[in-house]
Amino acid sequence: MCGDLLYWSSPFALSSAVQEHLAAAGLTRFTEPLERLPPGSLLVYVQPHSLLGDEVDREKLLAGYGALLEQAPAQRLIADWRLLTLDPGAIPGWIKGDHPCPSASGIPPLPADLLQNLFIKTLLETLPELLDRYLDLELQAELAQTPTDSLYAQNILPNQDVDQLLNAWSTSQSEGAAKGAQ
Repeated sequence: MCGDLLYWSSPFALSSAVQEHLAAAGLTRFTEPLERLPPGSLLVYVQPHSLLGDEVDREKLLAGYGALLEQAPAQRLIADWRLLTLDPGAIPGWIKGDHPCPSASGIPPLPADLLQNLFIKTLLETLPELLDRYLDLELQAELAQTPTDSLYAQNILPNQDVDQLLNAWSTSQSEGAAKGAQ
């Protein structure tokens, strides 16, 4: 590593909460390409539904997960939701190899929005490589004594009542009409 600096990187936009947590742990964002990341740095990935922003580009989604998979053997790798449950003070020692990763808490989060769930489920069905790469990251990542997110696709849209989906659609249409009227 360059001096005593500890670096983190991700090909994806991370939430401000994750970035603040990394800063509190004393980690510096590495802004150069991932292939230049010093060995022993931290790679952070997100669940597929977290990748849905204003712009959904299937090639960028696949490339981001692919880049993490290529670099993972020389780095520490962890999901953003697990990272947020770790004590920031313990993260540097884990990255340096001074001690094992502390235990995270919780279970993999899912979006609460039924329509977003339906969209991501359709995306995963039409782009199965995205799910495959995400699950490969889960198998290589530090789990911090939490379960793997191996049931992600099944959990994203459990058997929903059609009435719940219709209510979600109706609500989204009402909100859209209200915004348009402003």
